[in-house]
Order: sequence, then C-alpha cells, then structure tokens
Amino acid sequence: MDRYFPIRSRVSCDVCAYAASNKYKVRGTMTKLLGVVVLGVLFSFRLGAQTVDIEKEQKFDGRAGPVLSIREEAYGCTGDPLEKPWRVTEVFFDRAGNAIRRIFYKRDGSLDREDESTFDQNGRQTGWSQAYTGGLDNNTVIHRHAVYTYRSGKLTQSLVYQDGKFVGKISYFYDKRGNKIREDSTGSNYASSQTFKFDVANRLVEQTDVSPSSRTRLELVNDAAGNVIKEIRYVNDLSVYTYLRTFKDKKLVSETVLGPGSNMSLTRNEYDLAGDLVATTLENDSVQRKTTIEYSQPGKIRSKDAVTVAKKDGKLLNTESEPKPGRILERYDNEGRQTERLLFDPDGTLYLRQLSIYDQAGNQIRGLETARGSKSERDMVYEFDSHGNEIKASCQKVSSTGQMQQTLAARTIIKYF
Repeated sequence: MDRYFPIRSRVSCDVCAYAASNKYKVRGTMTKLLGVVVLGVLFSFRLGAQTVDIEKEQKFDGRAGPVLSIREEAYGCTGDPLEKPWRVTEVFFDRAGNAIRRIFYKRDGSLDREDESTFDQNGRQTGWSQAYTGGLDNNTVIHRHAVYTYRSGKLTQSLVYQDGKFVGKISYFYDKRGNKIREDSTGSNYASSQTFKFDVANRLVEQTDVSPSSRTRLELVNDAAGNVIKEIRYVNDLSVYTYLRTFKDKKLVSETVLGPGSNMSLTRNEYDLAGDLVATTLENDSVQRKTTIEYSQPGKIRSKDAVTVAKKDGKLLNTESEPKPGRILERYDNEGRQTERLLFDPDGTLYLRQLSIYDQAGNQIRGLETARGSKSERDMVYEFDSHGNEIKASCQKVSSTGQMQQTLAARTIIKYF
C-alpha cells in the first residue's frame, strides 16, 4: 500500500530484536536488516535491484553506495523556525549493511535508548548492548548486554547481563538436520520455552510456547507442494482458531477460518490465465465483501474495487472490526503505482479521497487527502536525494494571502560511505 503520511507510527521499537535473523543476499553481499526503527516505523531498503519491505513508510536506496548513517527527525508542521523535533532516531551501519548502533532520543533531546550490535567477520551477530532510561524514577540509565556462543555455525547460547550482573540465559537446541527444535529462556524469576517439530521435508508442523502464565500451540499440516492446508492454534490446550485452506498450482483458492464459539469466515480467490488475482470474496458472520481487480498488463494493477455489505440479521461489528460496510475504490498508473483511493459510505457517499503523485523516477513526491466536512485538505510533499532516498517531508497549504506555504513534517539526514 502506498503511504500518505510519512511520519505515522505503526510498530513499537521493542519489536526490533525479532528481525535480527532476516538476511537478504543482494549483489553478492549479505545484508542483514535488523529491524531498524526510525520515527517509530520500520523501513524498506532498496538495495541493488531488490526491494526488501519492512514497512513501506520510507525507502533507502543503497545502489549508489552503502549507507553510513541515517538520522530521522519528526516535526509538527507548525512553521515555527525555532521548532525542535519531537522525535529523533539515529542509525549507524557497517560496510556490510549491518545496523551496528541505534539511538532513540526523547522529546527534550535526552537519551531514551541506545542499542549496539556486534558481528564477526562472517556477518554473524555475536552480541548486543543496550542503555535505556528506567527504574522507579524512570530517569535511571540501565545498561544491558548479551554475549552469543556458536557451535558448528549454530547459535547455541545467549547470556544476558544487566549493570554487570547476570540476569538471564537463552539456550538453543538443534536436530541432526540443523532445525532448531527447542529454545529455553531462564531468568531470576522467569522461565519459558519453545519447542518445534518438523516433518521429513524439514517443514514446521508444530510449535509450542510455554510461559508461567500460558501455554500456546500451533499445529500445521502441509500438502505435497509445501502449502499449509490446515492450521490450528491452541491456548492452554483449547482450540481457538482453525484455518482450512485449498490451493491450486500453489495459489490460495479458499480459506475457511473457524474462531471461538460459532464465528466463521470464508475467503475465495479467483485468478486469470496469467496467474494474477482478479477477485476475492469474503464472508463472515457480519459482512460480505467482494474485491475486483483489473490489470493494464500482467502483474500491473489498474484498479481495485472492494464493496462490503452488512449482512441482514448479522452480528454487530465492534469499532475495530474489518472490513467495514462501504466501498473502497483504488486506481493505479501504468507502472502499478496507486494514484487515487476513494472511500465511500454504505449509501455510496464519498467521505475520503487520497491522491498520490510521482516523479519520473517513481518516487512519490506529493500526497493529498480530502475528507468530507473538513475545511482543509491534507497536502504532503516529499523531496529525495540523488540516490532516490527521501530526505524531507513537508505539509503544504495556501496561506490567507493566496501563497503556497510549506512547513516541516520530517527530515532525514543520510550519510554514505
């Protein structure tokens, strides 16, 4: 999905560590993306000809040279020349593309958190360190670090220390085929474990997570082609969700979801001869939705039209339920980039319009949003450096004198090796 608001936060910084194992081979260089969070969002990196999407709020292009550091600053579009950023993050990389240092600052400019990661000559992470403010006064600097141990190329142990004292250990166990079959975490007052089971083709068929407060289990059934055709999720040994899927030529044709109580949803997909998805229907206890997709050429979407209707005598939707009754119409250019998004009420009345404008290089240089009943539209403009990386986002509006004014929303300072 194209982004309209470049500073919208979606992902907590605490998720960063879980992306540490993601590796992408690009132009012969092993690049490790460590879930770098800037402005509270996960970013996409364009390296070589491949785009690795972590979060499509931003892209950094390393084709013209590897990135040394990225500093992100978020502002409030106040227009005040003395305005200070309300959120600042800095990320530093080595020449292999590893994020080796991340610094997060508070609104007043003081340190909120600092992370560092170390790697060996083979690109394996050997440990990490962290300094952050906490404690009873929420102003004490706490230092934590971890040391990794490898055997036969496999991570087998991680020891964690806080302010110089041992506080926890994570142990990893593998079968003869190299699959991780168990992970045990222990601390001064905490213990948890994960176990994994694989079939003869080394495909995951069961995962069990045990903590002091709960026990969850995931069971997977694969067909001969490796598609997961059945998935059952248990909490405290009670089945919570069951997913039943059918495939044809490795494409998902249908999925039935059985939830708690009598909750159920059914999704069906249709494809054209080129293998592109052309229609999706969804039916659950509350609504029916049909999405129709048209293409200008194979793989290039021209339009997407989703109509959702509330079922008569169906269950009431809560405020967080998706999809909601109404219509969403999206239009795309010849390159498959979304240019317009229209949202309608169930009675067909337009209540939100979003537009995207791109330059010749395919960078989104402007995003406009107009809402029904709003006295002003939201108008964002974006600037890029010579490498194609976004370096500035501004709010734009017409002043009382009729002049176009821009106020700073976000700024990115990128340094290259």
